[in-house]
Amino acid sequence: MGRIFPLPTKVDSYNTNYSCKFGAPRKGGRKHGGVDLAVPAGTEVYAVDDGLVVEAAGGFDEYGTSVVTIQHGDVYEDDYIVVRYGEVGPPMVQVGATVSKGDVIAKVGKQPGGTQLHLEMYGGYETGPYKQENNLPYKRRGDIMDPTPYVDAWPAKSKAP
Repeated sequence: MGRIFPLPTKVDSYNTNYSCKFGAPRKGGRKHGGVDLAVPAGTEVYAVDDGLVVEAAGGFDEYGTSVVTIQHGDVYEDDYIVVRYGEVGPPMVQVGATVSKGDVIAKVGKQPGGTQLHLEMYGGYETGPYKQENNLPYKRRGDIMDPTPYVDAWPAKSKAP
């Protein structure tokens, strides 16, 4: 069946706003570790596939937004990815919960100067914390992936029941 886009409307602000792209420069010599999908605060965020919630916490950024991290796919078949849904409001799921593709897991959080869903992807072949301050250029785990080709390919959620 495949994965779905994580928002109700397919947006591609990461293709039109350079600062939203994966790898865009950030202060301190680091690079942007995800793509930003510009949508209003309060927009529902969907699980892109069935999965297991491995992180659901506040403190994602200096504005007090949260993050939900989900292992999607079959870990035993080595056919999985890890997706971090950042800059969201309080998580609507808990660590250890299983989710189905299309479940609402959070809503986009409030930030000054614009709101977006920050989406990061990992190959799942490393362990440890996702943020790693000394691991340049992304200051993230070494299995970080560019989500752009995946996000471009994922269709919008079907309105059918």
